[in-house]
Amino acid sequence: MPQGRPNILLEIRQDLIDTHHGAAKWAGIIADALAPVLADPALYRVFGKPEM
Repeated sequence: MPQGRPNILLEIRQDLIDTHHGAAKWAGIIADALAPVLADPALYRVFGKPEM
């Protein structure tokens, strides 16, 4: 995070999400992987504002 902003890049092969089943499957995989990260309250601070 060189500029202090969290980020992520995901690449999913198109053939894995070209059906409703595949899209739902990968949505679940991504949601499960990101849930603990997104639950971290430190992620939701105002950037540029000094920490207290």
